[in-house]
Amino acid sequence: MSETVWVLYISHEYGSNMGVYRTSERADESLYDYVQRWWDRELPDDEMPEDKQEAIDKYFELNEDEWYDLESIEITEGPIKELSNE
Repeated sequence: MSETVWVLYISHEYGSNMGVYRTSERADESLYDYVQRWWDRELPDDEMPEDKQEAIDKYFELNEDEWYDLESIEITEGPIKELSNE
């Protein structure tokens, strides 16, 4: 049995945030919440787009010191497999 989870990592000037979510939609919502929370402080002269994805894209495009990574990871039950150096 396996399950896919989504890992969101946000790097910013104060450190980093990381969260694990059961759906990509929830991870996207969390990323958008972050953008909404920091927009006025980080981009006071720019209007935030109404479209969520456009707002996320613009925020990280204009904040070159901040970035995020969103990846899916499959979690499986069973024994841990040994990694080889090959």
